Amino acid sequence: MDIEKTKAYYAEMTFTDLCPCECCQYYARHIKAAYPQIAKYLAAYGVDIEKPLETMYVEEFDKGFIFYWTVQYVVIGDEEGFREMAFGDVSLYIEKLHPQAMVQENYFVVSLGPVTLNYAKESYK
Repeated sequence: MDIEKTKAYYAEMTFTDLCPCECCQYYARHIKAAYPQIAKYLAAYGVDIEKPLETMYVEEFDKGFIFYWTVQYVVIGDEEGFREMAFGDVSLYIEKLHPQAMVQENYFVVSLGPVTLNYAKESYK
């Protein structure tokens, strides 16, 4: 894996590059504060936890949370050296099934999940 190229990939992205739906934008703005240990672990590989390739979720707005059963991230390079981990009930692992990323270089995808974020409408934007 190439940490510097992975950092550069994420540095070029903005929140407007992400899916514009409410659940994806909410995830991007709240995940780092909710799971700082995982954010730090991913950052060591050059991954910005706030900029996922894909999120898969169940919205439970009326119950006050959003449940993301998996969230996927791009890592530039090959899988060698990447360490899968568990953070309590949340797993981080190499994903074989994922959407194609708009990346010209060799890459792989890691999945994070399940993740639950408390939801408050007023903090969405």
